[in-house]
This record gives sequence, structure tokens and C-alpha cells, in this order.
Amino acid sequence: MLRFTVKEVFSLNIQKCEICGNQFTWREVGRSTTAGFGYQPLICKKCGTKHEVTMMTRIIVALLVPIVLFILNSSNLLPFYIPFYIGFLIILVLFFTVMLSFPYFAKYKVVQKS
Repeated sequence: MLRFTVKEVFSLNIQKCEICGNQFTWREVGRSTTAGFGYQPLICKKCGTKHEVTMMTRIIVALLVPIVLFILNSSNLLPFYIPFYIGFLIILVLFFTVMLSFPYFAKYKVVQKS
């Protein structure tokens, strides 16, 4: 069973290295996510520890955009027909919003200590 503390759930800070406490930057986390359109390991610049994105973070990212689209579609927020290009634009905006905010909710785990 997954259990999270209140601090973990409502924390919107970029994660630190679990070994040395070095603060990762938004750019480092962003590059590890978008490099090759996959999740690349994040390596601490201070101690060289290798971190990988947790499976829960991957699931959240994969389901975030479809869930928001389902909610918009099933609620009365969009009671009218949307042309394809407007729907495509909404999907792009949601995708980039998730990608830009990813470093703030991404959780990493240590894979290899150096």
C-alpha cells in the first residue's frame, strides 16, 4: 500500500539528492525528462549519485492529461462541439503545462551510489 505524508503530498519543491542533499535545478530535472522523449537518469553534480523517476510519477504524468480531458468532456464545462484544431490546441497546452510543472512534482529514487 502506498502511503504519503502530508508534507510529501503538498510539497511543490524540486527534489534534492537523497545522499548529499544537493538541490536539483529545474533545468536538470527538465533535461532528464525530455532528453530523447523518455525518462533519463538524473545524476547529482555534487556526489555523482544516479536517481531515477519513480513509477508513481510516471503513472501520474501518463494519466494527467487524459483525466483532465475526460473531466472537461464529461462535465458541462464544454457543452458544445469543439473543432479538431481547438481540441488539439487544448491538448498541446495541457501537455506543455504538465511538462513545465514536472520538476515540481517529480519524485526520484536512488539507483546507484557513486
